Amino acid sequence: MRVEVRKELSLENPNLKEISAADKIALAIKSKLYESKFYRNSVKKKMDAEQRKRLQRINQLKESLLVRLYAELTEDATLKKKGLHTKYIRLVVRQSYADILDEVLTHKEFLPYEIERVPENADVRLAFPDMPIILNAERKTLGDD
Repeated sequence: MRVEVRKELSLENPNLKEISAADKIALAIKSKLYESKFYRNSVKKKMDAEQRKRLQRINQLKESLLVRLYAELTEDATLKKKGLHTKYIRLVVRQSYADILDEVLTHKEFLPYEIERVPENADVRLAFPDMPIILNAERKTLGDD
C-alpha cells in the first residue's frame, strides 16, 4: 500500500491545476509571507547571530592554540628551566571544534608552525564520537620546505 505524504510544488512554475483550493490559499499566504520585509529581516538577524557565534568560536580556538604554540615552541616555557629546547608538541582539541578546526589552521597566524592532524581510525571515531582531536605541531625553521 502506498500513501502520498505531500506533493512537491515549484514556486517558479507552479502547476495550479494539481492542487486543491485550500492548498492554493495556503501557498499564496506562504509566498507573501516569504516575500515580506519582516520575514527577510528576521531571517537576516538569525543568520547574523549565527555568524557572530561562529566567529566567536573561531577566535576562541585560534587564540587558545596560538597561546599554547607560542609559549611552548617559541618561548620554551616548560623546558627552558632545564636548558632544553622544545622541538614539537602535541595538542588536544575538543571534538566540538571539528567543524571549524580546518578553517582556523589555515589562518596566516599559523604559518610559522607545521601543524598536522594525527590520523585516526574511522571505526574508533564511530565508537567514541566525542574523542578529542590530536594535533602534532612543530616550529618551521629555515631550510624546511
